[in-house]
Amino acid sequence: MEESNQSRGIPDNIMQSLERYRDTGIPTGGFLLAVLTNDLYESVARADSDSLESLPLIVKWVAMELPYSAWGDHDSVHKWIISHQTEELEFVSRAPSPAYCVGSFPGKI
Repeated sequence: MEESNQSRGIPDNIMQSLERYRDTGIPTGGFLLAVLTNDLYESVARADSDSLESLPLIVKWVAMELPYSAWGDHDSVHKWIISHQTEELEFVSRAPSPAYCVGSFPGKI
């Protein structure tokens, strides 16, 4: 994966979690949840030494790379996660049923 200027200096595990959150709505851990909800006290309290050192870069990445609707407060984060779950459910609901798939192939399966 090509490293952007904003991600340089952000620990790999944090960057991966942020990208999963952005791309698929997978919830983050407690430290990043605090960052995403603008809770500075909780961010600092939950950060390990590497995360604390890179906190300014993480905050800048969030502000520059995430849609505004994906962060800012608990409600925004919750809606972002739910919206991705809804997209997944819609995709699954459009897939053929297993019975249809099995019945459409001749012979034994």
